Amino acid sequence: MGDPVGAQAICQRHAPQIHCILDDEQQTTYQRYGVGKATLAALFAPTAFRESISTIREFGMGDANGGDVKQMPATFVIGADGRFRLAYYSRSVADYPAETQLVAALQ
Repeated sequence: MGDPVGAQAICQRHAPQIHCILDDEQQTTYQRYGVGKATLAALFAPTAFRESISTIREFGMGDANGGDVKQMPATFVIGADGRFRLAYYSRSVADYPAETQLVAALQ
């Protein structure tokens, strides 16, 4: 998914009824939900080390879209009623919820 345009295309193809927040240059969504910056331990965790080094080498400390590789990821699924179905705060920059968790949250 690498960039907002590519991610939007994937979201529209697989789940057009779902609104994906894909571009938040001011990082207000991250701040609102308490998603912090990566510590060195989270940035260079064994599962994230290769991805982190590759990204830093290619783009520096910000990605090609102006992102911040030190920004910790998080995944939220919010139902039509406004309730959180899933709030997943990643433990490293390469930690994401399992597909089964996402599918369960969407049902």
